[in-house]
Amino acid sequence: MEKISGSMAIPFVSGYFTFSGADRNQAPYSFGFTGTKIKSAKDQYIIDFEIDHGLRGLLSEFWSAGVARY
Repeated sequence: MEKISGSMAIPFVSGYFTFSGADRNQAPYSFGFTGTKIKSAKDQYIIDFEIDHGLRGLLSEFWSAGVARY
């Protein structure tokens, strides 16, 4: 994913990303995953594993972030 994004001059960061409910005035939960984050009007996370439908909705609703699996 990094090679493709880099060759197309798409700004990205690869790493481990964490999310906390406390940061969004929610219950005290936290979760994280490894992937590639593409910066755009809405952050897009590219991952290589299946993610729970509920977590996908949480990311979209509270962090305005999308998730795509490759």
